[in-house]
Amino acid sequence: MRSSSQAALTRLSTTWDTILAERDGGERECAQELFTVAGVIGDTSILGRALTDPARASADRSRLVLDVFGGKVSGPVSDLLSGVVRSRWKSPAELLDVIDSLGVQSVMSGAGRAGLIARVEHELYSVRRMLRDERDLRVALGDRSRTASDRAALAAAVFTGLEDDTKLLLDHAVRLAPRVSIIRTLAAMTEAAAERTQRSVASVTVAVPLSQAQEERLTRLLSERYGGPVNVHVHVDSRVIGGVRVRVGEDVIDGTLAHRLDQLREAME
Repeated sequence: MRSSSQAALTRLSTTWDTILAERDGGERECAQELFTVAGVIGDTSILGRALTDPARASADRSRLVLDVFGGKVSGPVSDLLSGVVRSRWKSPAELLDVIDSLGVQSVMSGAGRAGLIARVEHELYSVRRMLRDERDLRVALGDRSRTASDRAALAAAVFTGLEDDTKLLLDHAVRLAPRVSIIRTLAAMTEAAAERTQRSVASVTVAVPLSQAQEERLTRLLSERYGGPVNVHVHVDSRVIGGVRVRVGEDVIDGTLAHRLDQLREAME
């Protein structure tokens, strides 16, 4: 995203956070409305082009989005959409990303208010890990030959016992799947949850489960390294043989025996 677009999104996000805080409830409903709007725009290419047409005045784009969605969404979401399309976005895809982002923000705001954001983050991470390991399920949930509703129903049947906020986010990720990979969407959502608590997320892969003391020590060491709180998610994978692999954002610390053996093989070739 261009710097000007990122600045516009930051302004919108800050304003939207303030509005959500003043409402004291209804965040999930706002998110559902935003996700629905994004779906309609994504399915209607002519509308997406019109809402991002630089030749149209911002007031015209605002009137258009209100004509289409004004009576179908709540007042706050209607006002938000008006503000969104008044900004300039380079393409319909970028506009969709912005609306999706504000929808995810709405969910996280509600989860934070309810004291559930840590659980939502953990559930999103667990779902993402399972999908990375289960290729057939991942392919089925992104199958273009199946309707979005069918794929969403499959996800709901497989992933039970989730918080309502997590269910909504997973449903949205599945519906986006033909356009954006589920794994990538869930990763972004997990990061959004962590940012809400101003924490980094560490994905830790080990051959055998860590003890509570080991996990606490690792969390402390990573927090010291990254200068702030770190949420540690541990995944057990016997293929690493031994040691530990840690990923924090783009940083990867690979101290597994499997990695060392790979390095040794490369050195001997």
